[in-house]
Amino acid sequence: MPVRVKVRLKPEGKEVELTFDSEPTVAELLRRLNLSAEAAVAVIGGRVVPEWERVRDGEEVTVIRAVSGG
Repeated sequence: MPVRVKVRLKPEGKEVELTFDSEPTVAELLRRLNLSAEAAVAVIGGRVVPEWERVRDGEEVTVIRAVSGG
């Protein structure tokens, strides 16, 4: 059964829905978005989650990209 995950991207303000064959890890979700754990963090239920944690069907994930500049 497909696993659907709603993702909010910050600071862009975009929302996307991703579909996976099974529960992805945060690292797999970030890879699907062409990001790495070094470039972004995932927040589920108000807490930052490690890259090895699995994301369940229907969960909402906020991905916050690191912004740098000088």
